[in-house]
Amino acid sequence: MNTKAFLKLLITITSGVFLVSTAIRLYILFHDVQERGWASSVNGALAITLGFVFGFIYLQTLLSVKSELELARKLFSSARRPTELDLNTNRALVALQFLGFSGLFIALLFTTDNAFLSSLFMCLIAAVDFWTRYSISRNIATVFSDESYNPSLDEQDYDLIQKRRAVLESFLFERPHLVKEAARLVGCGIALCAATYGYFTHAAPITSISYLVLISTLLTNETVAVRWRHERNRRLAAIASQLLDASDIAENARQRPQ
Repeated sequence: MNTKAFLKLLITITSGVFLVSTAIRLYILFHDVQERGWASSVNGALAITLGFVFGFIYLQTLLSVKSELELARKLFSSARRPTELDLNTNRALVALQFLGFSGLFIALLFTTDNAFLSSLFMCLIAAVDFWTRYSISRNIATVFSDESYNPSLDEQDYDLIQKRRAVLESFLFERPHLVKEAARLVGCGIALCAATYGYFTHAAPITSISYLVLISTLLTNETVAVRWRHERNRRLAAIASQLLDASDIAENARQRPQ
């Protein structure tokens, strides 16, 4: 099984399990809210909304991970690729990471009726993501500056690899990723403070505010991330299109009668 098929299988399995879990969880929440009455269960409706938001973030993140794993292999020549990018030898680790990620979001689904737990876990995830984003940028800069990982000037795909790297460097270093992640952490922190106050004072309106802050924070963060990834992917697609056009021109020139 090639790498693309392997990633597709992983995504199909993990997303299938997640979607089934989401359906079960949302059914339970809907049933709960209907029993209490929609008019008197604003927070129940917000909990359901948060479940949909978690589902949206999960699916977008899964697609992002897939595209970035595929892109990472295209940033190096086959002879000078870091060993950790060899999915043929690291498939078990990649599979465990996908399963762990799916398990985390399934667990999050079962916290949506508790604003305090949802906010707490999202604060922790936001803090980890902030550090992860910082580490990725630092590691990519180190790897790209390491001559042992750079393509040779005489390699056929040298220009293509360098153009892809330029797009990735623009995406990583010209976008305020750390500011975005810090803003998400602050938003989740505010939601956690409101949820804590609402929990101890039994103030339902404050709990509603916590839900609203958390939902708006997560949606804003993910919307910005999706837009940035779309722009990166559009630029990468343009490079691939230019390469295809150049290949067609060269082929036509070879076939032209002398």
